[in-house]
Amino acid sequence: AAVFDPYTIPETSTAITSQAVTAFTKDPWGRPLIGVRSIGFGSYNFDTQEFIPFTRLKPYSKLNPELNTINCFFWDNNGYLWLGTRYWGLIKLDPRTGSTIEINIQNKQYEFDSEQVQDIMQDHLGNIWVGTDKGVFKILPYKPAGFGNFSIVKYTHERSNPLSLSSNRISKIVEDSDHNIWIGTYDKGLNRLTSDLNT
Repeated sequence: AAVFDPYTIPETSTAITSQAVTAFTKDPWGRPLIGVRSIGFGSYNFDTQEFIPFTRLKPYSKLNPELNTINCFFWDNNGYLWLGTRYWGLIKLDPRTGSTIEINIQNKQYEFDSEQVQDIMQDHLGNIWVGTDKGVFKILPYKPAGFGNFSIVKYTHERSNPLSLSSNRISKIVEDSDHNIWIGTYDKGLNRLTSDLNT
């Protein structure tokens, strides 16, 4: 039989207790980052079983302290951390400086109208694909290369177009070894991207 070591998240306040782990990654300094519902995320020391909330953890302490649920973490090829959240859309963070960009409906600089991000993936061309509850967003970097230099394209289900996405409720995005983009949905199966003029 298998043997497991259980770990619990220590209470960070008397008002909020949660054991719902939503995401997991390791940062460039080797620290495990754990997303916890209602707490946001933090670093966990498995030896001491100490949990340090992101609000007390450099370089993440500059993030909005109201951030409460992370659905996914993604480190891109440039070393930037992308946070897919439950209520705050998408957040891009530079761990070298702590600089952040909140990409959501409140930020009018970018056309991104989803609050809930489920998955993040980077393709072989360097584009970032984001699966949400309102379709798929593709983030295209442009030159000169810079932290905030990118544009966004959105793909959604269109009732009158049978060749559009089958659903806007996206669960997973994957690029295979032949560079095909596969998009899973919560309610309408699987999609394979066969043509895209936005590259």
